Amino acid sequence: MTALAPREVAVDTSVTVPWLMSSHPSHGSVTAAVDGLRLRLTGHSLAEPYSILTRLPGDARVAPPDAAAAREHDVPLVTRDARARGTYALIGVHTMVVA
Repeated sequence: MTALAPREVAVDTSVTVPWLMSSHPSHGSVTAAVDGLRLRLTGHSLAEPYSILTRLPGDARVAPPDAAAAREHDVPLVTRDARARGTYALIGVHTMVVA
């Protein structure tokens, strides 16, 4: 039996920030990796990008209301941090690593 690719995924900070920041060096690869997917933020994946995006210097800073997002659960987590896979696996989170 072949598993279907998910249509809805959670993303962590390593994906969220480059996806939202067109000037980020990984914006293109991240955008391509999540193209067509419905993206969600969960737990620390909500607080951490919010903190980063609202503290960026100059015109890169995002207004707090614009950085806020809803929390969702039970979807795969997309990350650029392959080192975190073991930790996520220990708590039962299915991950997808993008370059």
